Amino acid sequence: MKTNKIAIVAFVLLAALQIYLPASWAIESAETLSYGKVLKFKTIPVDPKDLFRGNYIALNFENTRITVSDADDWKEGDNIYIVLNVDEGQFATYSHYEKDKPRPDINFVTATVKHISRSPEPYVEIEYPFSKFYVEESIAKAAETAYRNAIAEGHNTYAVVMAENGKTVLKDVYIDSKSLTDGLKD
Repeated sequence: MKTNKIAIVAFVLLAALQIYLPASWAIESAETLSYGKVLKFKTIPVDPKDLFRGNYIALNFENTRITVSDADDWKEGDNIYIVLNVDEGQFATYSHYEKDKPRPDINFVTATVKHISRSPEPYVEIEYPFSKFYVEESIAKAAETAYRNAIAEGHNTYAVVMAENGKTVLKDVYIDSKSLTDGLKD
């Protein structure tokens, strides 16, 4: 009888956990979208054969190679906090990095260390959590083509990211101030 009660309690806790985790992730993203600050990150060309995998467009950004004082302070997979300057057009540019999480009143995003180089000058390659732009399957190929052509033709391409206390949500990708996906749905 005691074993049955333990099994029932364990089952209920496991079921609650399966509901709680996805719900908390969804709520966190919704809060960032609602209360976060709008930041725009300029995108740069990516090798076309790696540009599209599945139903997302791979985005590459300026300033992903960060000079560090000592490469031995880092390992792949570490969080790195990128402190940003934000201009009047809400475009974000790299200011400096911090190893410890900055105060919430500072404009920053959390990135991940992907590669470390120790010579000749130590640096880390970072990846932003918003480097994949997921699109509907019905417009995926057209979105890939439009994005690739816009970069090849020198258009201003950028990602609109909502950021709050280091957390980010990729909202949209723009070509010259026009939403990539809205333009394809029309």
